[in-house]
Amino acid sequence: MTRSFKAPRIGKKKCVIKMDVQRLYCKKCDIIRQEHLTFAREQKSYIRSLEQLVLFLSDGLTIQSISHYLDINWNIVKDIIKSHLKIKYQFPKLKGVKHIAIDEFAVPKGHVYMTCVYDLDSGRVLHVGHGKGSDSLDSFWKRIKINGVKIESVAIDMSAAYILSVSTNAPKATIVFDHFHVVKKVNDAISKVRRAIYNKEKDKVIKKQLKGSRWLLLKNPENLNYKKGEDIRLEKVLEINISLFYAYYLKEELRELWNQDNINDAIKLLEQWIEEVKETKIPQLQKVADLMIRHKTGILNWYKCGISTGPLEGVNNKIKTMKRQAYGYRDLDYFMLRIKGMHGNIYAKCG
Repeated sequence: MTRSFKAPRIGKKKCVIKMDVQRLYCKKCDIIRQEHLTFAREQKSYIRSLEQLVLFLSDGLTIQSISHYLDINWNIVKDIIKSHLKIKYQFPKLKGVKHIAIDEFAVPKGHVYMTCVYDLDSGRVLHVGHGKGSDSLDSFWKRIKINGVKIESVAIDMSAAYILSVSTNAPKATIVFDHFHVVKKVNDAISKVRRAIYNKEKDKVIKKQLKGSRWLLLKNPENLNYKKGEDIRLEKVLEINISLFYAYYLKEELRELWNQDNINDAIKLLEQWIEEVKETKIPQLQKVADLMIRHKTGILNWYKCGISTGPLEGVNNKIKTMKRQAYGYRDLDYFMLRIKGMHGNIYAKCG
C-alpha cells in the first residue's frame, strides 16, 4: 500500500514523501497490521520533523499563519498543537498543591462561563471546567482525591456554588473570600444608590452632575486625575445627596479592612463598619452588610492565609488576549488546553 506523508518544505518547494507500507497478516490472530514507521506517528499523514517545526513556529505565529507558511491544512496544524498540549497539560500534576484560587470567566459573548482553578504557589492552571456551578469542579476534586492531595486554603468569591463545592470536597481547607470581590459588592451598592437618586431627581442641573459620575465614585482617591479636576467634580457629586456621601466614604473605610496590623483590629473595623451601615439605613448598603455578617469568617481568613484570586485575574486577562488574537475558538477542548498550557513554552495562537 502506498502512503503519502507531508514533510517540511525545501525552500519554496512543497515536500511530500511517498512510500510503500507493508501490510502484514497474522494467521494466528486473524488480524492485518501495518509495519511500524519510526519517522511518523500512527494514523498521521505527516512526519515527525514537520510536527516539530509546527510546534517551534507556534511560539510566535497563529495557526492560520503556520498553515499558509507551510502550505498545509489549518486542521493539521491545530491537530499537531492540540496533541502536544494534551500530552503535556490535559492532566497537570497535583503533587504538592496546597493553596488554590477558583474563579469564573466569560467565554464568548453572552452568558457562557468556564471555571478556572489556579495553583497559587506554582502559577499553573490546574483545571478548566464548563460553567460556573459546583459541577464544573467535580472532575478536579475527583483527581484531588485520587492523588491524595490535601488542599490547605482556597481563595474564591462569595459564590454559593463554589462555597458548597469547596466545603463538600475539601472540608479542612480554609476558605478566603477575595477582597476585590468584597469591595465590588460595595461598589455595586454605590452604583444602585446613584441610579436611584438620579431617577428620583427632577432638577436638570443636578441630573447632569450625576450623569457619568459612576466611575468617579468607584475610583480610589489616589487614582483621581487632579489635572482634569476629578477631585472637585467628585466633591460636587457627593454634596448632592447625603446617602451618596455616606456610601462613598463607607466604601473607602472598608478598603482599610485589609491594611490592619492584625486580625483583631480587622474584626473591630468590620464590626464598626457594619454598625455604621445600619445607622445610615441605606437599603442597598444594608444588603451588603448582611452579606458581610454571613461571610465574616471567610473575609477575615485573609489574615490567616494572605491569599486572593488576584493572580487568577491576571490569567483571565491573558485569556481575553488569547480570544482577541484568535477571534474566538471553534474547539472549546482545544481552548481549555491552551489555557492550561499558558504557563509553559507553547503559546500557539488560533486564527
